[in-house]
Amino acid sequence: MSAYYAVAYPDRVEIATDGAMYDDDGTVIDLRYKAWHSDTLPLAWAGRGNTIMVDGIGIMLSALAGLGSVDAVLDAFSRALLRNERLREIPIDGVIGSISGDGVPQLHWFTTSDLFEGYDPLVLYDVGPEWAGGPHPHPSTLADYGFPDRMATSTLGESAADLFEALRATRMQHLAHPKQPWIYGVGGHVDLTTVRASGCTTERLRTWPDVIGEPIDPARKGREPGWLEAA
Repeated sequence: MSAYYAVAYPDRVEIATDGAMYDDDGTVIDLRYKAWHSDTLPLAWAGRGNTIMVDGIGIMLSALAGLGSVDAVLDAFSRALLRNERLREIPIDGVIGSISGDGVPQLHWFTTSDLFEGYDPLVLYDVGPEWAGGPHPHPSTLADYGFPDRMATSTLGESAADLFEALRATRMQHLAHPKQPWIYGVGGHVDLTTVRASGCTTERLRTWPDVIGEPIDPARKGREPGWLEAA
């Protein structure tokens, strides 16, 4: 997992993610939808770092969804994090977007690593209306696509494809292997997961012609939406 960007609006949460999975040296090994969302609750998760661990969090949230409410899931998940010190051996971070029991869109975030100043590992934080993880583009790169001003005049769904172009053009630290050389890690495609009280939907916003078995090449330009799926 390379990048995610999440925004909580008054009536929903939107989470944008890229689609590239890569080896230690940045070689693409798979291209897929990388967020997780519940089939029964207004709850979605997007993380980055070790793929097995990120997928494992989705499996854990799926099991906890059997508790029957978002509030119960978040409470149980928060307590489970604090009990699992062994998770600190595998660096990941990620955001959970949900609609609370009283109908409030919300974002919660955690990390298993010591890389984030001011945030303790294994603590589930309420992070307010907007949160992101991924590379940090130079202001001039963001300006090429109209950011940051554009975020004030458009929804994430309207702007995420271009925002991720800026992320794609920026080298990033390999979160699972921080001592490796920095890589281009945003690729494959841009997906939008929308969480409403009625459930979750996914939409593909842009696709890039990245190739499995090759590094991500930011010069490969993307195309517009390829599919729309309701879940």
